[in-house]
Amino acid sequence: MQSRKIKRLSSILTIVYKFIFPAAWLLGFGFGVLRMLINNHPRGLFFAAITIVGCFVFLLLCFPLKMVWVGEDYLIVSNFFKKIKIPLHSIDAIRENKWINTKNVTIDLKTDTEFGQHIVFMPCLHFGDIFNLWSDSSTTKFLKEKLKEYQKGTYS
Repeated sequence: MQSRKIKRLSSILTIVYKFIFPAAWLLGFGFGVLRMLINNHPRGLFFAAITIVGCFVFLLLCFPLKMVWVGEDYLIVSNFFKKIKIPLHSIDAIRENKWINTKNVTIDLKTDTEFGQHIVFMPCLHFGDIFNLWSDSSTTKFLKEKLKEYQKGTYS
């Protein structure tokens, strides 16, 4: 009998990076910029521009983050409000962004889902991953190997 083991691939810090950090940063910067603009501070417009750039960075890197778990032949993906199940055969590619410290992973899907055709998550990073800057994290390697095993039909 096969076990129904499910493994979490996403970092538990995902909720911090998706909701808490952006909210705190935007509220803090927004309040500071507002005070600067009200008081006609000479650098008020500069900091307003920085706040807008920060919004775009969060829009690109933080807000798309999802929680991801892997089962025997499927992924479970959550945006913290809704969960969906995606079969492994729907995965087209797995890639990791090595240019940011959280090493966000993007799963490209063959078809569109309720969360779109690209699932982005922040992987669990292990101690060795921190110093391995230009190679895939252990979580990404695990997911790629799992997909390879599934595609070969050798997964048990």
